[in-house]
Amino acid sequence: MGLDMYLRKETEIWLPNFLLLSKQNDKDKKNVKKLDTIQEIFPELDKIKDSNVSTTITQSEDIGYWRKANAIHNWFVKYVQDENDDCGDYYVSLEKFKELLADINEVLSASEEDREFKAKKYMPPVCGFFFGSQDIDKYYIQSLEYTKDVVEKVIKDMEKIKNSNQDKNEDYFVKIAYVYTSSW
Repeated sequence: MGLDMYLRKETEIWLPNFLLLSKQNDKDKKNVKKLDTIQEIFPELDKIKDSNVSTTITQSEDIGYWRKANAIHNWFVKYVQDENDDCGDYYVSLEKFKELLADINEVLSASEEDREFKAKKYMPPVCGFFFGSQDIDKYYIQSLEYTKDVVEKVIKDMEKIKNSNQDKNEDYFVKIAYVYTSSW
């Protein structure tokens, strides 16, 4: 019982059959290279058996989990959920992840003397039903450091996909979304 928070990555990829066939035939080096790039993002590509039809593949994976990190939860409620603390699923944009990372960095880069002030300004702990401690202590800092690691990976991943799709590539399309949810 208590505050549990999750960040989930949802991936969808559309592949036309000629791309899949090129991998099997290994003749078209350009298409094979495209598939290799896609496979970095979506390793399950090898599981496709029927390459005679276009394919849409979806995948969902948990990439972040927090327990009673109420300052992180408060940030999502305030800036992503429009103040609706309702345990719903909320999509998080690249811009919001960048804002979260900036706020975390404000706190983590603060001197010991300024840390509490910065924490209360950028990532304030909040009370709630079994939400955990409101102290700005080593556990608070650990939750920020963990979140920073997760968010940096998410930003890198989102920018990689964004750049991949901006190539105006009509041969395939990758769509990812990150979803924050909580329960208590």
